[in-house]
Amino acid sequence: MQCKIIAERTLLASIIFDNTRFAEAHAIIGPDDFSQDVHRIIYEVMLVLDANNDFIDYINLSEKLLSNGQVAAFYYLENFYTWPVSEDISGVARFIC
Repeated sequence: MQCKIIAERTLLASIIFDNTRFAEAHAIIGPDDFSQDVHRIIYEVMLVLDANNDFIDYINLSEKLLSNGQVAAFYYLENFYTWPVSEDISGVARFIC
């Protein structure tokens, strides 16, 4: 289970650092593939930002999480820069689902 949590964090951080990778991840996984509710919530906000053609970055994610009342997810996201990042988005996404 710990490996899956790390993979989920890796995927989310990789998208935040390079939001052009979101489409690649989204083609493989959806919100229900996440084992952690907080990861699912963050991914769902990414979906909303993408649908609105907004940049998926820490600032926009934070603002959207707070405006949606997702304070716990906002605080959880604060340390995203310490999470692993991968160039292999497809591989990480496949590990999650």
